[in-house]
Amino acid sequence: MDNIQSIEQALQLHQAGDLSNADEDIYRTLLLDDPNHPVAMHLLGVIAHQVGKHEAAYNLTSNALLIGPKNAEAHNYLGLIYQNLNRLDEAISSYYKAQKITPNYADSHNNLGFMLLKHGKSDEAILSNRKDISLKVEYAEAYNNLGIAFQDTNNDEEGIECFNKALAIMPNLAGAYFNLNAELKKLGQPNTGKQINR
Repeated sequence: MDNIQSIEQALQLHQAGDLSNADEDIYRTLLLDDPNHPVAMHLLGVIAHQVGKHEAAYNLTSNALLIGPKNAEAHNYLGLIYQNLNRLDEAISSYYKAQKITPNYADSHNNLGFMLLKHGKSDEAILSNRKDISLKVEYAEAYNNLGIAFQDTNNDEEGIECFNKALAIMPNLAGAYFNLNAELKKLGQPNTGKQINR
């Protein structure tokens, strides 16, 4: 099995939620063969992040980017790691780097929008989330983030519409349901459990 096949097999295991650590073993075997394999290093960083080992994830992903700096996915993931380390300016910078490499990378626009919200830059967050929705129409999390940005700018009806769209795509998205309920309560409207203003 060559390196490409190994990566593909490991990714299939990883995406399927395999708990046997087989994917991690494949990445580590690849690094034994090639200690500077940027994809294996980055994907090990993804695993470390997912199990809460954020410092290890940071080291692996940063090293992967030193070797292969044009990896938009790794820059985006480094942004998520920075968020967990509460290094918010660096998270924003990472998302911009991801977009510079791959302008139509919807996840980086969504993540950037979320971080801009945390920085109180609601108008910029709206632009970023509109962009990611234009790239990935059925993106429930992006609609939820856009709704929050509208909340912050007192555009309540637009916020309600976004939360409803998020729930239409992903009915179990708890954040969107909570945000919708808060908006309805603010406006004195009952939450019937049904979508409104769509």
